Amino acid sequence: MSTNYKYWAFISYSHADEDKAKYIEKIVTKYKLPKTLKECYIQMPNDLNPIFRDVSGLCAGPVDNSLDEKLKLSKNLIVVSTENSVKSSWVDYEIEKYKCFNSDCAIIPVIFSDKPIFNKLLEKENLVAIPFTKETEKKSICRLIASCLGSGIEPYQVKHRIDFGRIIRIACLVGCIIVGICYSFKKYENINSNNTNTYYRANKYTELPKPKKNINIASDPKEQQEESKEKLENKMQDYLKKEK
Repeated sequence: MSTNYKYWAFISYSHADEDKAKYIEKIVTKYKLPKTLKECYIQMPNDLNPIFRDVSGLCAGPVDNSLDEKLKLSKNLIVVSTENSVKSSWVDYEIEKYKCFNSDCAIIPVIFSDKPIFNKLLEKENLVAIPFTKETEKKSICRLIASCLGSGIEPYQVKHRIDFGRIIRIACLVGCIIVGICYSFKKYENINSNNTNTYYRANKYTELPKPKKNINIASDPKEQQEESKEKLENKMQDYLKKEK
């Protein structure tokens, strides 16, 4: 932007269309120009700031003088063309003053309907309005930014292209993270398996001795006496047999 200008654009609108003016201001000020465009044009800025809109940028002092000064210092005039702006005397005043101050600069009408609506002062200018609808929003943003830049910049130059190199780098990084997680999980499984095998091998040689079978012992003393008598009788019989 030339040093003669302070603002990339002056937004002219009816206060009944303040929401539309805020929308246009946000689009222009938040849009970041692509690297490819800045590589071709060394003096190309990162964004189109500042933009003047009377509610957010009007300074204290006489209103007419302040507006005139802002119009002189604006590279472009963006006119929010609606049924309200057509009836607005302030919009007509800003268009007329801007044409007097900056005859060689661009006047960019934007519309929010399929039917073009122009102020009387713009009907003979053969201007092409930029429509902002759901179907044309993305293309219209590029057209508006390119129109504000001027110098023969085309809308396709302003459009952000898909950076396939960046996508590939991100995909490789994600792949490396996944491989690292899988490797760590597999290593943990191997360590856990080795610890389990070591435990079983150690316990194999440290088994406790099996308990002996319980010996049944008669608890009644009479039963013990009878068993001892039977044993004595059996021994006597065996002895007598041997003597015979």
